[in-house]
This record gives sequence, structure tokens and C-alpha cells, in this order.
Amino acid sequence: MTYGQSPEQFRGVEVAAESTDVNLARVAGELLDWAERTNAPGLPDLVSALGQLGVADLNDAVARLSAHEDPEVRLVVAQALTNPQQATPPTVAALIALSTDPVDEIRSWATFALARESLAHEPGVCDALMARLSDPAQDVRAEAERGLFKDEV
Repeated sequence: MTYGQSPEQFRGVEVAAESTDVNLARVAGELLDWAERTNAPGLPDLVSALGQLGVADLNDAVARLSAHEDPEVRLVVAQALTNPQQATPPTVAALIALSTDPVDEIRSWATFALARESLAHEPGVCDALMARLSDPAQDVRAEAERGLFKDEV
């Protein structure tokens, strides 16, 4: 299941922030903190929307929710981090942690993200992918294989 809408629908938020000198990452971080603190039912949709903006500065704010107690929130965090503009230590650490989640779908999304070529040389990624080769879920194993053996095809 994927949350949120198309990236085009959220582009207006980014444009508005740019035209008014609003620090989008700071505001988004505060909004995420508030939504988490108040147990807002729309937290998964908010995470998805922020992830779909594709703004690199937002990824660290989203990554902070990777250990959230609600599997639905962890799922959208993994989905939101599948294509960050640039890897940062917090986003890589969040994906590595999510790749060990008890929920198969979350592990699959996180492993899919870790298998990207742009993360191949990030610390801990290869070890995380190697660990997923023995995962009980076939989809997770397939993503790990894709990430580890992509140069051999």
C-alpha cells in the first residue's frame, strides 16, 4: 500500500516555501513532531506527502520516525525514503533499521531502497543487504540480491 498523492500535487507547498523564504525542512520537522506527539491519525499521510515532495532536506525529518510504534508509519517512512535526492547518515541508518523490521512489507521497501546504486558505498549498506539474503520473505531476499549482485548481470 502506498500513501499520499502524486508529487505534482505537493509541488505547490515547495514553491510557496521558496517564494516566502520559509525553511521548509524546519516547518515540516515541527509539523511531524506535533503530529507524532499528538498521535494525529493523519501522520502516515503527512509522512507520505512530505516524502513525495522529493526535497532532500525533508528526508532527515522523515527518517526520525523510522522507529515509530505504528507499523503504518514505519511503512510510509520506508516508502518515502526509497528515492532520496541525497543519502545522509540519518536516512541510511533509518533504512538499515527498517530493513530488520518485524513486518515483511516494511523490510521489503527498506531493502529495495538500500539496493539502489547510489547507496552502494554507504557505510553499513552492504552488511544490511547481506543480512537480508536469509530473510524469510522472498521479496526481501530478491531485493537484497538485486542490490548485491547488480554488477554481475
